[in-house]
Amino acid sequence: MALFFFLTLSSPFFILCGDFTSVGMAEDLEFFPGMVTTSTLMAEDEMDEREALESRIPKAKDDLASAVAVTRGRPTLSVAVIALNEADRIERLLKSVRFADEILVVDSGSTDGTQALCRSYGAEVIDQPWMGYVAQKQFALEKANSEWVLSLDADEVVSEALAKEIVESLGSAPPEVVGFSIPRLSNYLRRWIRHGGWYPDRNIRMARKGRARWGGIDPHDKLAVDGRTLCLSQPILHFVYRNISDQLATIDRFSSIIAGRKGPASGIYLLAGLGHALAKFAECYLWKMGFLDGWAGLVIAMNSTWYVFLKYAKAWEIGLNENNSSRP
Repeated sequence: MALFFFLTLSSPFFILCGDFTSVGMAEDLEFFPGMVTTSTLMAEDEMDEREALESRIPKAKDDLASAVAVTRGRPTLSVAVIALNEADRIERLLKSVRFADEILVVDSGSTDGTQALCRSYGAEVIDQPWMGYVAQKQFALEKANSEWVLSLDADEVVSEALAKEIVESLGSAPPEVVGFSIPRLSNYLRRWIRHGGWYPDRNIRMARKGRARWGGIDPHDKLAVDGRTLCLSQPILHFVYRNISDQLATIDRFSSIIAGRKGPASGIYLLAGLGHALAKFAECYLWKMGFLDGWAGLVIAMNSTWYVFLKYAKAWEIGLNENNSSRP
C-alpha cells in the first residue's frame, strides 16, 4: 500500500493552463504546456518509479520463500496463462508467480521462444491451437491440477503484496468461498492509469477448481463461479499494450470480431455508432475523470472512442459489401 500511495503522490497534478482548444478533445488529460524541463523531470520520475516497482517483483524471492513454505499448509494453487508470442513480456509474470504450486501456460503456436522461456521457469506448456478467448481460457482452467486456479494474462504481474495476500487468503478461506475478485492497475505510456474506467477493474480471477467457468462473448471473457466470493485488496499489475500501435492493433482485432458477430448493418446503425462513440468519450473523459491521467489519458480516451465507432463502422461495411455483391 505504501508503494501505491507513493506513486499517487508522485503523479503529476492536473494543471489547467495554456490554450485548451489547441489540445482538442481530451480524456484522462493532464496538462503541462510549454515547460519542457518540468515534463522531462516528471517523465524521469515516472520511469524511476516504474523501474523501482519492477525491481521489487523479482526481489520477492526472499519474502516469498517463507510464503512458499506456508503454502504447504494451505490448498494448492495453479496459475493458468494463455499465450501467443509473448517472449518480450511474459518473463516478468513468470518471476512473480514462483510461489504457486503449478504454472500452466497454454500456448497457441508461439514462434518467438515463448514456450522455451516458460519451461525454463518450470512451467508446464501445452500446445493448443487458438479456439477463441473464452474457450482458450476455459481449456487452461480445466487442465490445471491444483485445488485453486489463478487465471492471468501474459502482460500481468502479481506484486509481492498481492502474492502474500493470496497465500494468506487461501489458507484462511472458509469452505463456502469458491472465488476471489482482484482489482487490476494498468500501466500505459509510462504511467499508472487510475481513472477513465480503467481502475479498479475488479473481476473474479481466482477460483476453486470445478466451481468456476469462463463465459462471456469473445473477445470479452468473464470468469463466473457458483458460490460465495471474497475481495482481495492488492491489485494485479497490468502492463497493457506495448505502445500505441499495439493498442490500435488490438482495437482493430477486437472490433472485427464484434462486427463479424453483429453482421451486416445499415447506415442508421452507423449513425447510432457516432452517438455511442461521443457518449463514450464523455463517459471516459468527463464522468470518470480520465483527464486526471494526463496525456496518456487523452490517448486512452480517443482510442476508446475510436474503438466504439469502429465496431459500428465495420458492421456497416459488411452490409455494404453484401449489397454490392448482390448487384449484377
